[in-house]
Amino acid sequence: MEQTETAVKILPFWGRITLVESPVDEEQHKSGLVLPHSVDEGVHRGVVQSVDQFHHEEVESITDLRPGTVVYYRAGTKILDVVVVNRSDILAYESE
Repeated sequence: MEQTETAVKILPFWGRITLVESPVDEEQHKSGLVLPHSVDEGVHRGVVQSVDQFHHEEVESITDLRPGTVVYYRAGTKILDVVVVNRSDILAYESE
């Protein structure tokens, strides 16, 4: 009997967001010194994978969070290879 690989995609539920953890970026100064961007302990950086469109609440700011957006968050629950967070756990996001 041949085994087949199944890819499991974890999707958020009830207004939550799934993220992939991403290390903090670095910045090179004019002196040539490369330093990581600093964030407070307990704050993590991630990239949005999916946003559950919770239709029972109007939250305009959530429209800015699309897949690929870099966010800074706290808390979250790791499931397989993603982190699931509540909308209120998103502290900030990077804009182009």
